[in-house]
Amino acid sequence: MSKRKRNPKWEAFKEQASIKRQGKKEDGSGEKRDYLTVQRLSSTVEGKWQKYARIGPLTMVHLGCEATLENIKKVCKKHFNVTDMDCDILAGERGPSFTDISQISNWKVLHIRFVARSSDSCTSVSDVARSSPVKCETASLRGPEPSKVPASVPLSALLNIGKLITPKVSRATVFVEEFNLQDKVWLPPFEVKVSPDGQPFASGSFRDAYKASVISGLPSSDEYVVKKFKKDQICEIERLFGTIEAHTRKMVQMNSLARNLALQMSLDAPGEFGDTFSYTKVYFGKINGEVVTLEKYLDGNFVKHINNTGEIYTEGEFGQKCEAFVHYTYVVTKQQLMVVDIQGVGFELCDPEIASQTLKDETDSILFCTGNLSIFAIKGFKRNHVCNIYCDMLKLPDLPDDEESSAD
Repeated sequence: MSKRKRNPKWEAFKEQASIKRQGKKEDGSGEKRDYLTVQRLSSTVEGKWQKYARIGPLTMVHLGCEATLENIKKVCKKHFNVTDMDCDILAGERGPSFTDISQISNWKVLHIRFVARSSDSCTSVSDVARSSPVKCETASLRGPEPSKVPASVPLSALLNIGKLITPKVSRATVFVEEFNLQDKVWLPPFEVKVSPDGQPFASGSFRDAYKASVISGLPSSDEYVVKKFKKDQICEIERLFGTIEAHTRKMVQMNSLARNLALQMSLDAPGEFGDTFSYTKVYFGKINGEVVTLEKYLDGNFVKHINNTGEIYTEGEFGQKCEAFVHYTYVVTKQQLMVVDIQGVGFELCDPEIASQTLKDETDSILFCTGNLSIFAIKGFKRNHVCNIYCDMLKLPDLPDDEESSAD
């Protein structure tokens, strides 16, 4: 009788257990490891105890190769989808940074953070936290050292130093949250530092939009938009939804749903359909206590194709695709929801509204947001829409005739 093969994972577990019982020190240097237990931390220290804040729960990161610092940093950047920042491996929630794999004595949990790359030095930002000085091979390229002579400042300028000098670039720290649609939960907040413009570049019915660049916390290669509610609209929103925070969170949830429906259609569309739509990811946040949203800036000609009333503005091939998308959302939600207010730059959309068959829930609260025109919008789109070749490609049935019903 042949011997039964043992599971390799079970054998590895037995080996680890044996090492632990014998009190042997587990050294990860040079070993090949399948997975690492990683805790992500904020990019900078904060609070009374000057610790790096935890971002999200412990997570398993696949390594599958030799445990070196470079390999660990590489797989962590891939796992957390970070491309334009450096990965820093820390000894704990207060640092310091590891500079050699042999320094890691505890492999139970690795603490990492992502920091912005330094463009004016040969060392990264993480080098600042290292205990030993790092020599720069390209130091000769920096030019001569500045002379140690105090600047000559006239008396009038010295007196002006006593006045407030406003920074040319504003900075703000936002603790943003992302909504997880699959689990219907808000993920733990993480820190993002932004530099928003002082004046809005666009205004809607309820909010002003400010361009912003990201200093840390999100990819800095993209431009972003901070959106704030207009002061004169706050009272009405609070009357309908209780608080601005409640309404804003519902906006982010709604965007997440529209984003998911757009992705679902892209998977259902055949190859001959061509380009399909996508929605930008939107984060909930607060700046100095003021509720805001943060999202990627869409660069280009911004166009509204379909209003939240169901009225259609755009014709031709692109307009037909927009109509097919709205038709699709109504069908896949079993005639309960319809994504409207189709607008954006090209196939990248933003600021959707969702019209629901039922306007209010069992607690008499309005579903979704202020732009939910419910049956009025659904009927409006049905009245204006004519099925086209893109509806046929998606195999969408004809929209049913309106029944005599009204929103709750």
